Parts: sequence; structure tokens; C-alpha cells
Amino acid sequence: MRMKYIMQSKSKNKIPLFKLPSTWDPRTSYSITLEEYLDETMLELSKIKRIKPENNMSKAEIAALNQLKNNKHIVIKPLDKGKACAVVSRDQYIKEAHRQLSAFQYQKIDHDMTVHTAKMAHQIVDDLFVEKFIDKHTREYLLSDNNTIKVPSLYMLVKAHKPKPIDSDFCGRPIISGCCSPTKALSEYLDYFLLPLVQEQDTYLKDSPELIKILANLKLPHDITLVTADVTSLYTNIPQDQCLDIVVDRLERSNIRYQIPKPPPHLVRRILELILKRNCFEFNDEFYLQIVGAAQGNILSPEISDLVMYVIEKEFILTDPNIVFYRRYRDDILLFYRGDCSELQNLKTRMNDAHPTLKFTFETSDEIVTYLDLQIFKGPRFLEQGLLDHKINMKKQKRISG
Repeated sequence: MRMKYIMQSKSKNKIPLFKLPSTWDPRTSYSITLEEYLDETMLELSKIKRIKPENNMSKAEIAALNQLKNNKHIVIKPLDKGKACAVVSRDQYIKEAHRQLSAFQYQKIDHDMTVHTAKMAHQIVDDLFVEKFIDKHTREYLLSDNNTIKVPSLYMLVKAHKPKPIDSDFCGRPIISGCCSPTKALSEYLDYFLLPLVQEQDTYLKDSPELIKILANLKLPHDITLVTADVTSLYTNIPQDQCLDIVVDRLERSNIRYQIPKPPPHLVRRILELILKRNCFEFNDEFYLQIVGAAQGNILSPEISDLVMYVIEKEFILTDPNIVFYRRYRDDILLFYRGDCSELQNLKTRMNDAHPTLKFTFETSDEIVTYLDLQIFKGPRFLEQGLLDHKINMKKQKRISG
């Protein structure tokens, strides 16, 4: 109430997109009547007897949780998909991380690059400000994390839905936690410009509810094949130089009207080079550099990957006249195909030959496929109206421990 009273006469200026939280605290207003009313209300509230909420866990359950939490020989992590968690031994966890880090996408280095990267990020922000592409509020926001910057760290989510590798006890998804990364703020800044580019692509799918709305009115021929495809490790397999060229070119050619000035190509390229090519992180007190792909855990990686994928789609996939419907949510593709088995196989081959590092796995059916959290199938309406039906796909969680 006090805030509403104080602000009622203030001009309604636009709040900057990138601005540090205000530290102003409206302790009192100039209205004696309002302050008396607030004091009386606070007095009445103070008379209400507080009832301490009861814990919904028993003492034994709490003790068990604390014992697990303090056990240095195990690691507890969420599953990659679903709401369950996995318990694995620390030795298994470290072994799987080293298996992942031995891949061609990563390179072990002998020093921490974080401090130097932070200085380079600071210089880019200053150049954006000097060239008048950001205002003082945005500059302050982009430099606000300077005192809390630390080297990003790698952790893994357990992929219970994937088979175990031959040389590991479980399959993990490597995530680079960049919450205190020197490029975190610049990633947020550039993501503001790239997200609308992704959303305007005709293959873009926001989520399952949007797909349900599309399918509700999508009349299809009766001889279609239902196809889902998955891009294998999309983020970590896109070449960094190709990302730079595609993203810079796409943003430069865009006619989208933004609320703030769009940065010029040379500064966009410098930001991207910093984010992609100086992605230094640590695991188990050792330093690594990602030399291929974008980091899973960076806010910008989905947009970068989407823009690269769209170029491949336009050139190698959507040129097939037998595709009657095509949508993609990140690395998950849904398409309906009107052609024989040999033509569909040719499409699969062409997709896997389109790029040296981006590969696809497929599932096809004449009746039903699983896509995201839906099962899409040819029900009674399909024969009558050519409309597909759907239902929620309830995934069974596997128990992962060891």
C-alpha cells in the first residue's frame, strides 16, 4: 500500500531491460493517515498466535536424509528426464565424468582461464558502451557479477533412459554450471537478440501444448508414416566456427525491431568467441576447455544450436517433397512422411550425411509414436477426418543406484 501511494504520482517511464535490482526501501510515506492505518494493522497482526508447522517427515526419515547427504562415498543427482533422482558411488561418478571428458569435444589444460576471460568480457562491455549500443544501466548490469566470478564446474545428470556404456556403470549428461561464469551476463544479453530469431523459424515448436493446438486442426492424408528423430548430443557436436558464422549472419540480416540497439556484427562475433571458445571449466580440481560445441548449462546454447539446425533443415531436410509436416523442439523432431520405405530411408541417410558431427536416430510407425511427453496416434478420428489423436506419455522411472 505504501509503495502504491508513493508511486501514484511518478511518471511511468520504461524500465530498462537490463538493470540491477533497486536497493530503495520505502520505509515511510508522507501520508499520516496511511501510516497510522499501517501501524494499526501491524499491531493487530502481531496479536495473532503463530502456529509452528509440523514436519511432514519422521525423525528417522530426517536422520536417513542427513546420513545420505553427509556420505562422501556417494553422489546424489537428478535424473536427466523425469522427477526422480539417482544414487551412484563417487568412484563411478568420477569414472563416467572422465569418460565424457576424454571425448574429442574437450581438452585438458594446465591453468584456469577465468580471470583473463573476465577481463576480456569487461572490455567488450566497455566497447558496447562507448559505441552507444548499451546504456549505463545495461553496463552496470553486465559488470555486476565481477566480484563473484569463479571458474564454472562440470556435473552430470544420470540418463536412466539410455543404455549403459560398455566402459561405465551409467550414462551421464555433462552440464557445465555457469551461474558465476565470466560470460554469464553477456550470454543473457545476446540471448535477448537471438531468441526472437529462433521463434520466427517455421520449424520452431514452443512446447507440447502448442503441438496439441496444431494437431487439433491438421488434416492429414491416410498414407502417412509417423516419424520422430533425435539429434545426438546436439549442443556438444556443433562446430564452433560454423556457429559463429551462422549466428552473426542471421542476426545481421534480421529485421526484428528490438527495444534496445542491436549490436554490430564485429561485437556479436567477439561475444560469441568469448562464450564458445573460452569455455573453461573444472572437474575434480582439474581444468578443461570445450573445443567443440556449446556448453550444456549456458543460457545461449539452445538458441545457437537452433539457428545452426535450421540451416541444415532448410538445405537437406525440408527440400524433400514427401514431408507433409515438420516441427522441432530443440533436438527432438516430429515429421509426417508420405512416401514409401525406400524414400524414407533415403531421407534418413541424407540427414545423417548432411553434417560431419550432427547425427540422427529415428523411430517410425504407421500407427503411434512418442514425442516429448505425448503419444501421437491414428485413432478413430483419423479414418474419418484425417486428424491425429494424442495422450500423455507416462514414463516409468528406472531405479538407478550403485
